[in-house]
Amino acid sequence: MKAVIFDMGGVISETQELHAKIEEELFKKYNIIISSREITDKYAGMSDKEFFTKIFDDFGKKVDVKAVIKEKWNNLISHAKGNISAVEGAVSLIHQLKNAGFKLAVASASKKEFIELVLLELNITCYFDAITSADEVKFGKPNPEIFLLAAEKLNVNPDCCIVI
Repeated sequence: MKAVIFDMGGVISETQELHAKIEEELFKKYNIIISSREITDKYAGMSDKEFFTKIFDDFGKKVDVKAVIKEKWNNLISHAKGNISAVEGAVSLIHQLKNAGFKLAVASASKKEFIELVLLELNITCYFDAITSADEVKFGKPNPEIFLLAAEKLNVNPDCCIVI
C-alpha cells in the first residue's frame, strides 16, 4: 500500500449532520418535509445533482436544481466556519499515515471550496497531496470514479490505495 484516500464527511469531519440540516431547511421552502436523519441515512454521499433531482422528482416539484445547489453551498459555507469538528482519532491517524510515508488524498462529494475550508478548520491541509471533489466526476458515490481520480492525482495505482 502506498496511499490512503479519505472520504471527508463522517470520516475526517463531523459535517454530514450540518449538510443534512441545511438540506432539510431548503426543502421546507418547497413544502417538502424530510428529516435530516432520513437525508443522512438514505442519501449521504450522493452527488448534489443526483440527490436534489431525485427528491424534487419524487415530490413532483419543478425546481431549478442548479440554483438550489448554489443556495445550499452558500448556506453551508456560511454556517460551517467555526463549527467543524474532527471525527475522533481521524487527525491522529492522518498524522501517523503521513509520517509513515503514505500519500494522502481526500475524495469527497463536497465542493472543493468546502473541502478546503474543512481541512483548514482542522489544521490538516498540509497533510494531503490531492483533493478530489464531486465537481470533477460524472457519477457520485458509491460509484468509484471519485476514488479512481484521487488515485490518479496521487500518481498511484488504485490497487495500491486504501479508501476510508
